[in-house]
Amino acid sequence: MEEIARSDLLLLADKFSVAADMSLQAIGQRALNDNTFFARLAAGSNFTLRTYDRLVAWFSENWPSGTEWPGRIERAGFHEPVHDGIAQA
Repeated sequence: MEEIARSDLLLLADKFSVAADMSLQAIGQRALNDNTFFARLAAGSNFTLRTYDRLVAWFSENWPSGTEWPGRIERAGFHEPVHDGIAQA
């Protein structure tokens, strides 16, 4: 489970980094006030579920317009538009 969560966070960070033209250090600083977080995460450092939730929420709130959110990761606070009671994909 932890490896899946780690992979999800690194995927979000990489996609965000490219779309926003921002370094992983800058993302870590803005999201967690920790510019070494993603380097440590990639090296196998542990993290808490609270940190995971906090980062997914931060990415969700700051996700660059026009950039597709990775489908395998549930987006915090985001719900698909509903039409006739059916979520639109």
